[in-house]
Amino acid sequence: MNFEGLDPGLAEYAPTMHSALDPVLDAHLNPSLLQNVELDPEGVAMEALPVQESVHIMEGVYSELHSVVAEVGVPVSVSHFDLHEEMLWVGSHGGHATSFFGPALERYSSFQVNGSYDIRQIQSLENGILFLTKNNLKYMARGGLIIFDYLLDESEDMHSLLLTDSSTLLVGGLQNHILEIDLNTVQETQKYAVEIPGVTIMRQTNRFFFCGHTSGKIPYRLKELDNEFDSFSQVTESPIGREEEPHLHMVSKKYRKVTIKYSKLGLEDFDFKHYNKTLFAGLEPHIPNAYCNCMIQVLYFLEPVRCLIQNHLCQKEFCLACELGFLFHMLDLSRGDPCQGSNFLRAFRTIPEASALGLILADSHEASGKGSLARLIQRWNCFILTQLHQDMQELEVPQAYRGAGGSSFCSSGDSVIGQLFSCEMENCSLCRCGSETVRASSTLLFTLSYPEGSNCDKTGKNYDFAQVLKRSICLEQNTQAWCDNCEKYQPTIQTRNIRHLPDILVINCEVNSSKEADFWRIQAEVTFKMAVKKYGGEISKNKEFALADRKELRSPEGLVLCPSIEELKNVWLPFSIRMKMTKNKGLDVCNWTDGNEVQWGPARAEEEHGVCVYDLMATVVHILDSRTGGSLVAHIKVGETYHQRKEGVTHQQWYLFNDFLIEPIDKHEAVQFDMNWKVPAILYYVKRNLNARYNLNIKNPIEASVLLAEASLARKQRKTHTTFIPLMLSEMPQVGDLVGLDAEFVTLNEEEAELRSDGTKSTIKPSQMSVARITCVRGQGPNEGIPFIDDYISTQEQVVDYLTQYSGIKPGDLDAKISSKHLTTLKSTYLKLRFLIDIGVKFVGHGLQKDFRVINLMVPKDQVLDTVYLFHMPRKRMISLRFLAWYFLDLKIQGETHDSIEDARTALQLYRKYLELSKSGTEPESFHKVLKALYEKGRKIDWKVPEPESQTSPKSKTWDGTMETGLDRL
Repeated sequence: MNFEGLDPGLAEYAPTMHSALDPVLDAHLNPSLLQNVELDPEGVAMEALPVQESVHIMEGVYSELHSVVAEVGVPVSVSHFDLHEEMLWVGSHGGHATSFFGPALERYSSFQVNGSYDIRQIQSLENGILFLTKNNLKYMARGGLIIFDYLLDESEDMHSLLLTDSSTLLVGGLQNHILEIDLNTVQETQKYAVEIPGVTIMRQTNRFFFCGHTSGKIPYRLKELDNEFDSFSQVTESPIGREEEPHLHMVSKKYRKVTIKYSKLGLEDFDFKHYNKTLFAGLEPHIPNAYCNCMIQVLYFLEPVRCLIQNHLCQKEFCLACELGFLFHMLDLSRGDPCQGSNFLRAFRTIPEASALGLILADSHEASGKGSLARLIQRWNCFILTQLHQDMQELEVPQAYRGAGGSSFCSSGDSVIGQLFSCEMENCSLCRCGSETVRASSTLLFTLSYPEGSNCDKTGKNYDFAQVLKRSICLEQNTQAWCDNCEKYQPTIQTRNIRHLPDILVINCEVNSSKEADFWRIQAEVTFKMAVKKYGGEISKNKEFALADRKELRSPEGLVLCPSIEELKNVWLPFSIRMKMTKNKGLDVCNWTDGNEVQWGPARAEEEHGVCVYDLMATVVHILDSRTGGSLVAHIKVGETYHQRKEGVTHQQWYLFNDFLIEPIDKHEAVQFDMNWKVPAILYYVKRNLNARYNLNIKNPIEASVLLAEASLARKQRKTHTTFIPLMLSEMPQVGDLVGLDAEFVTLNEEEAELRSDGTKSTIKPSQMSVARITCVRGQGPNEGIPFIDDYISTQEQVVDYLTQYSGIKPGDLDAKISSKHLTTLKSTYLKLRFLIDIGVKFVGHGLQKDFRVINLMVPKDQVLDTVYLFHMPRKRMISLRFLAWYFLDLKIQGETHDSIEDARTALQLYRKYLELSKSGTEPESFHKVLKALYEKGRKIDWKVPEPESQTSPKSKTWDGTMETGLDRL
């Protein structure tokens, strides 16, 4: 190539950066490939190169689509594709940066980064671009504005950077160390020594860290080793891990944030079974504030909580205990299908305390992971226990709502939540004047308090978890407090002693900074070394056990005495703890193992007064993932009763619950915390034999009286506007009775979608719907077809679209001040439907799957008769209710708008017609002919209901699809 047009100032650039990297012919390359190849030393102009119109490209070889000049006469030193904004960034030897966008590589921005040195590496972030030069790290907006400019030592010669998470950067070069820089504070936090100077490239996968040296070799280290960069071993070649996305280099696949991919059919063709092969129900994550899904599962798998919450029912419109009980009922009914907590989260959003505590997240914050999810879920944990305790203290309930909620489980001023979680405390304040004040209190959970200065202790001092827990429960601190004797604020010593142990011990881990994370990491390392020494192994600082040679730790006799090394790593948390009340109001806490069971006997703890053994039941974990903003998952030990109900087997098993992903795991995985990406947030310990202490019978608190007449919330509603007749006591439905049902909806949040480059639309987040009207009509008897429920649902949330054309709902219909409809609360109508489901009626309707989904009901499949599936052929389109009504019933419905009473009646008539045509299902072949004729007719008229005068009435044909003539009728 001709270099005459290049900048003369570039002559000072060396032909190669390092002599070791000079290009040489690979010895393994076939020399015949270079025969008859001549290079013109004078160069050839680009325009003179002949290019065929059609070039055959071999598989695996790329072809050039576009070319662009970044900067005339200056060579390109580095390029980078910006995934955040889909742009190509190019850095030059002259320190200039240029960005391009679109398939034609149109220029977006161009600016000078460094006037003295070339750009060595580029890294894109959400808010800007990082540029690395010889001794300078610069963070700039995409338009060229400087966000920060970090100058390194003049002796540095940097060549590579690696973003390990959203705020931590590693920078390496020709010196014998690698720098770690905190992007939030723009300060150097660590300096790691390397044995071989000259790091020119850095990469990482989920298990390995790679450094490319000037020698051309690739040293690596295991992620599980201690954070030292001097323990390299060299290999000739090693995969970079291209199958892994770079930002997911640490997070195991099952722990990654799961998302639902929506199609034209919404969720109907999404394969949830791929993520959950158990019979337990996952929870869908797309609903606002669904970050608490993992904690809902934890509460559900506490058997006393599950039963006692479902026994509760009160008249309060937005009662979290009631809504949680309804959600638990859905989880009970599900056979592996996911559920959604939309009604529970709707009630949650109305609680003022939740908003005041910052628990209500905006959609943008939840999607981006802004704020600490660990702190958020710990506050939510405290809030939900307190709120459930308050909700279940109400004992006075009206007759229509009276159930087991007012049973002997509750004492005056207490609740079942209080009995399960509450711990009675004695708080003592001692002033320096000698005055002592003692106050009694109670708490529903504890927060871990770590030893002072423990983060600075790099020597590996050992603290048992039991020691830290005792310190957190029996807390002692010096603080300023009011002294009645001195009549002013004085330095006081405050101590806390425990009076009564709870049945369920809840612990917020409070790992909210690197200080606490380092403490967990150090304790896990010390615990691991102690376990190795205990069972005959030895470990040194720079040596790792070869797992292939020594998979398990063994005694000299060869007996396996402990789990494998992999199961011992990153473990500090015990599976069981033993707590004992002492006579002087003290508390003894110790880790409890299977060895203790052998030594003391399994019943020893129960025999001693004030002694309790707690077993770990759940751990809630914060998954750190810079790309997705992180997520929350739970490890839960599912008990025998749950397996017995779902699978008919009696055993216990640990599971991972990651929204709708549920997977069985080894029990050690529940206590293994790699603090680089898996941080503990909440722990649940339960007393041994907890279930035996409580009556776990569930008595359905919903009675038939919920179906009787009730007053409307609308002030202007009159009797003349009534569109339904409530059921009489003599009309109460029985098992197997038919009920026609239809529901109408309004939109609370619009759909979020993106347009792909090929013109197709991809749904990111579906629209959030809310039920606005529910209608139920009688399916048999003298009043068949007459509605007994026609409720308009009052909503406090803002409606963005009433969908009047499809729902018939108009602005003002849901407003209690001006509505003329029978307006009621969602909870009131929900109870009516729940009673009908529990009694065993069969619902007839069109598209009931979506209706029940938005209403947030789980209905057994044998209680649903959906005409959209009754009149459907496999692999064919679904047919609208309007077309079916015209074709089979000669009815013209849904003219200008939809009416739920009309739709429910029509669905009932269609079901009767189905029974008639299929001879109650006894002649499937003849009914198949009917469906075939239906689809042929639909295709001919493009599935549009014709005008009456332009099309022969469907009733003038037989149901095998042939036309009748006058002669035929004669």
